[in-house]
Amino acid sequence: MSPRRLFLAFFLGSVALGAAGIIRLTLGFESDSVGSPPLGAGLNVKDCAWITNAPVLSGRQSLAVVSTGQLARVDWGTYYPDLFGGWYRQAGNVPVNVRVAARAAQTNAALDLWLAKDAQQTAVRIQFAPGGALVAVTAEGPKTLCRYAADTWYVFDATFWTETPRYDLVVSDRHGAPLATASNLAWFQPSLTNSVLFGFAFSAQDRGVLFVDDLMVRDIEPTEKLPWPRPLVVYPDAGAETR
Repeated sequence: MSPRRLFLAFFLGSVALGAAGIIRLTLGFESDSVGSPPLGAGLNVKDCAWITNAPVLSGRQSLAVVSTGQLARVDWGTYYPDLFGGWYRQAGNVPVNVRVAARAAQTNAALDLWLAKDAQQTAVRIQFAPGGALVAVTAEGPKTLCRYAADTWYVFDATFWTETPRYDLVVSDRHGAPLATASNLAWFQPSLTNSVLFGFAFSAQDRGVLFVDDLMVRDIEPTEKLPWPRPLVVYPDAGAETR
C-alpha cells in the first residue's frame, strides 16, 4: 500500500466524532513541482509559498509557507468554489471535518493556521504562538491548547458546523496520539453569515516558516434528515488535476 493510502486509511480509522463521511478534498502536494507554488492556490505575496521535499509528514513533498515580515497567505477558496459554497446550498447545520498537519520552524514567531471564509474573514484560527504555545484564537479570547516544539509535526483535526458558529479541535502528534482537545469553541468571527463562501488559508508572519502537509476536507453525516449525499464535486489532490 502506498504511503498516501496508508495515511488516509489511518486517519479514516480515527475520524472526529467517530462518524462516517465523504472526503471532498485532499491536498498532499505529491504531484506538484518542487520549488514551485502549489497548484490551484492564490498567494497574497509573491514567492511566499512553494513545494518542498523536506520536511514531510507523509509521502515525499509538503508545502513551505515563508514570510520575511509580511503576512503570507495561501488560499484555495477560488479554485474550489463548488466545495466551499456547496455547504450553504443545502439547508441544515452540516458538520465538516478538516485535518491538516503543520510544523513550525521556530518558537519565537507568530505563525497562524487558518480555516477561513473568503474576504479574509476567519472561522477557525490556530496559532503557533511566540513562546511555544499552541493557541486556539476565538471570539471569546485565546485558549491555550498545549506546548509545541520547533521542527515537530502536529496534526490538527477541526470539526465545525456551517450554521452554528462553534467547533471542536483535537491536536495530535504525527503518530496520532492526542496531545490536546477543546470543544465548543466560538468561531474567531462568529458574525459571518451563510452568504459567505468557505475557503482555506495558511499564514506565517514575523519572519516565520511554516510547513504544511496532508490537508483533508470531509463531510460528516448530518444528524437531521436531509438529502445525502449532496451533489458536490469531490476533488483529488490539486496537483493531480489536469489544467
